[in-house]
Amino acid sequence: MSQMVENNPAVMAAYEEYRRFTLDASMQDLAFRRRRFLEDQRIYTQFAREEGLALGKAEGKAEGQTEKMFEIAQNMKQRGYDVATIADLMGLPLAEIERLN
Repeated sequence: MSQMVENNPAVMAAYEEYRRFTLDASMQDLAFRRRRFLEDQRIYTQFAREEGLALGKAEGKAEGQTEKMFEIAQNMKQRGYDVATIADLMGLPLAEIERLN
């Protein structure tokens, strides 16, 4: 080691701790397990995000379809269709159809 490193007590203490760590099999195993745990967490988080996005897209699609159904129901009501018939054909609640303009 260089003279500058050997004269710095903090660096020497860190170096000795590093050497002790690298020679201790149980510490190596602990470090390996920690790395594996962190990698598993990263994978689980990524999977959860992807699933969340997929669910979000599905929910958004379903919401858009519902909005479209109400739009069609509103057009039918404006053209004079009976609200009970609209509710039956569209599968929407009668009260919701009655509230449409």
